[in-house]
Amino acid sequence: MRTVRLGLALALFVALSSRSLAQDWLDLGFETGTVGDAPRDWFVPTQGWKAELTEERAAAGSCALKLFQPGESTAPFGNVMHSGPAAAFAGRHVTLTAKILVVGEGRGQMWMRVDREGGGMGAFDNMNDRPILAGDWQDATIEADVEADAAALNIGFISTGGGATLFIDDVKIKVSEDKRRMQEPSPA
Repeated sequence: MRTVRLGLALALFVALSSRSLAQDWLDLGFETGTVGDAPRDWFVPTQGWKAELTEERAAAGSCALKLFQPGESTAPFGNVMHSGPAAAFAGRHVTLTAKILVVGEGRGQMWMRVDREGGGMGAFDNMNDRPILAGDWQDATIEADVEADAAALNIGFISTGGGATLFIDDVKIKVSEDKRRMQEPSPA
């Protein structure tokens, strides 16, 4: 009986710890920080592009993330991203959602990539087959099974095809409660 209680307590601790890590991973709603600055732990790896918190347009709350070109850029696309530890997501099904507003010519894409231990790439989706086009706020969703040996989870947003400004808001990561049994790769 004591072993069963200890096992249940350990399982509950692991489940709550994973959920807490996922919920505290970062400010996904863009409601903290200074307007005009990039959100904490987010960065723009493409030259000629900038990301900043703005009150200009928000889908939820009072702030959104704005990805734009402040001047001329030779980069073929703009990208804002965040990379964090994947411990809370390893071996679980993850759903990444956001609201995206595209202003101007081009398209917006949300993306998610898993980096595995040892340097390999795991789950990846960049919405290339379902971009967000100019218009009203639109919902974006990516679902993936995160590999058990995941080291990092990378998420981001891309503006491509014409230099459109993106407004991003209400980003959420939902993590399944149960660990998934991942399918082994097929033999070559």
